[in-house]
Amino acid sequence: MRTLRGPSETRSLSGTRAGSGGAVARPKERHVLQFKIGCLELERSRRAKEKAVAMERIRGIDARLAAIDAEIGKHHGDLGYAVSLAQDPGTGVIEDRVPGAGQPRRMIRYGG
Repeated sequence: MRTLRGPSETRSLSGTRAGSGGAVARPKERHVLQFKIGCLELERSRRAKEKAVAMERIRGIDARLAAIDAEIGKHHGDLGYAVSLAQDPGTGVIEDRVPGAGQPRRMIRYGG
């Protein structure tokens, strides 16, 4: 004949969480946390790729700006201007001086 077990002899998972401060997930929640980790890793890889593409675009823009500045300088040289870059680069004002003259030949203002 079988003997009946009392509550003290019954095994349960209630003791797995006690004393650990909640650091160990219950088996029912473990897959949820693993899924969240997987989603976060996918998002991180997408963001890293997006950042690399954005940085490449910025490098392309910087290269084009340098080419534009070189072309402007070439055209100023072809016209016989000596470009004075003693200006604030953010103002958009370029002073052109005639070789041998002490006065600015003309002033070009870009923007407002």
